[in-house]
Amino acid sequence: VFKNKNYLFKILQYISISTFYRLPHHVVTVSEGVKEDLISKGAKRSRIKTIYNPLPLLEEGEFKKIEKSTEITKWINSKDKKIISIG
Repeated sequence: VFKNKNYLFKILQYISISTFYRLPHHVVTVSEGVKEDLISKGAKRSRIKTIYNPLPLLEEGEFKKIEKSTEITKWINSKDKKIISIG
């Protein structure tokens, strides 16, 4: 998406990601691709956890049910504060 943006945009994007993604203790991504993109822009690998969508689409367009991830369950049940950003 951002490959065709101008040089100034890319510099500002890198600065904002490398600055603001150092602040949280943990960052959750939806895929390895998003994780690697954030790392390439300065986010710390050790603070990033990938949690995949629990209901992946099949080729036919139907949802396949899978077991809940124990990692997600532990995270939801923990008493830690959580900030979720979608979009």
